[in-house]
Amino acid sequence: MSERVDVVGVGEAMVLLEADDLAGAGRFDASVAGAELNVRTAVARLGLRAAFASRVGADPFGTRVLRDAAERGVDTGLVSTDPGWSPPCASGRGMP
Repeated sequence: MSERVDVVGVGEAMVLLEADDLAGAGRFDASVAGAELNVRTAVARLGLRAAFASRVGADPFGTRVLRDAAERGVDTGLVSTDPGWSPPCASGRGMP
């Protein structure tokens, strides 16, 4: 992160796994979620410079979080990669 930012969010992102039938699903739709990252995304969409400070795993989930954040216009220069860390997961759809 080499330039000035307007807002820095500290927290965690999670991988959201969704399926219409959670109990019987053979496949899930995966996306990145988490309040801290979602708010930074909104800040970036308003035209301000937003950065996210967090830790992600050195795995495909961590890669996905970093890629999605960057695609949303959020600076990930304050995100560290930790081989011993796994992101939290959440499930959605198909829940009563």
